Amino acid sequence: MNRTLGVVIGVVLVLGLATLAMLLADRAATGTDDRAAEKIGDLTGGAYEPWAQAPGVPGGEQNAPLLFGVQAGAGLTVLLGCLWYWREHRSEA
Repeated sequence: MNRTLGVVIGVVLVLGLATLAMLLADRAATGTDDRAAEKIGDLTGGAYEPWAQAPGVPGGEQNAPLLFGVQAGAGLTVLLGCLWYWREHRSEA
């Protein structure tokens, strides 16, 4: 019973945090990369050209928050898997 309750609480927390991340991702915000590019443009009078361009986001920039959420979910899954493995396989010495 205790283990089931822990799993349920964990799932609810993960889903809640994922929902919160998706809601906050819809807000339009200027990131530090954008601000840095604007500042460099101001300092050089618009003559600066970047050496390389970042690859585009599949489906357009509106999918960037979704892609970031998938990355965060994958990272959380790996972290929780490692913690579970460590807990189940540690020595009982």
